[in-house]
Amino acid sequence: MIEKPVLDKKEFLKLTKLADVCYKYDGFSARMYWNIIKERAMPGKHDYFYLVNKQIVAYLASFIFKKGEAEITAMVHPNYRRQGIFKKLLKKARSDLKNENLDKIIFICPHQATVIISYLEKLGAKLDHSELVMKLQTVPDSMMEIPNLNLESAERSELMKLVDLHVKCFPDPVDRTARRFVDGFIQPNRKIYKLILHGDMVGKVHVRWDQDRPFLHDLCITPSEQNKNYGQWMVQKIIKILKDQGYHKIYLEVLADNEPAKRLYEKTGFIVTDHFDYLFKGVKS
Repeated sequence: MIEKPVLDKKEFLKLTKLADVCYKYDGFSARMYWNIIKERAMPGKHDYFYLVNKQIVAYLASFIFKKGEAEITAMVHPNYRRQGIFKKLLKKARSDLKNENLDKIIFICPHQATVIISYLEKLGAKLDHSELVMKLQTVPDSMMEIPNLNLESAERSELMKLVDLHVKCFPDPVDRTARRFVDGFIQPNRKIYKLILHGDMVGKVHVRWDQDRPFLHDLCITPSEQNKNYGQWMVQKIIKILKDQGYHKIYLEVLADNEPAKRLYEKTGFIVTDHFDYLFKGVKS
């Protein structure tokens, strides 16, 4: 087992091939933040590899996106499972994370990975939430028309307006949201769009690029303007913007229990491709 601060191109390619092998065997994918793994531009990021005959047969990574929390994801080659490899990688990662001043660890597991989920539950991990990944399958023949609506790139100076809009729609703390949204302006693979009605910001949608694939997330409409088809219009508009930029594989992320949002995305041509469970456990427990 080794830990490396930097991956070269050959090692990154080996990881993507391992992911392909796991997908072909399992029929589902582990959650991998490929852009971060590739670029390495993130503090609090750790990679662990398990090698057999100089070949990568298992990989575990931790990411610190929020203060006090670390996310962990992993994959093990089908031929090397049930040999305690994941357990060894996890033990090392948890030991290292105790030095990161964290409150809890979030384990990201494919919903179908029942063996791993059961193992984590035996360690005391509990379900925090579940997310769906949806992929654009069909595009409506025509875009709905709503007068006076515009979708524009948000500016850094509008940070607190975006935060205020977000916390009206989601139960997220203001300070944590503000820190996360700053990344939307300074990271080259992220962008925030604002929905404008008569000069006022009434909605927003975030785009994150991972392996040159755009992911939509944190879409919301201010409560006073909901149920007016503005969300559907915004999704159709951002799809058009991305397609005009040359992107034809478009994805989004949504909470699994958010049925209204899921229906909206299905109406605009998206289908569910992945389902991930996020389990949490205290670092010191």
